[in-house]
Amino acid sequence: MNELGYTPEVAPAVLYFLTERLGDKDISDLRRAIPRKDLVEAWKDLDSNAHSLAKRLSGKEAAHAFADLAIAVVGSSGDDSVFLR
Repeated sequence: MNELGYTPEVAPAVLYFLTERLGDKDISDLRRAIPRKDLVEAWKDLDSNAHSLAKRLSGKEAAHAFADLAIAVVGSSGDDSVFLR
């Protein structure tokens, strides 16, 4: 993606894996302490979005999933920063 000129936002994935073994209360406390609510939402949704995309890519909804993947990579907001989902 970097070679194509996109700057992916990897922080949600990093937070997901760094906190994987923490308890729910600790994760909740960390999320409240982060001022960037867009980052917190992307972090919260990462697991469910990944499962949804994997399911869609393996089923008959694959064409729609590829379109969603393109939006995630390119971004729908018009900027070059995207969250990995």
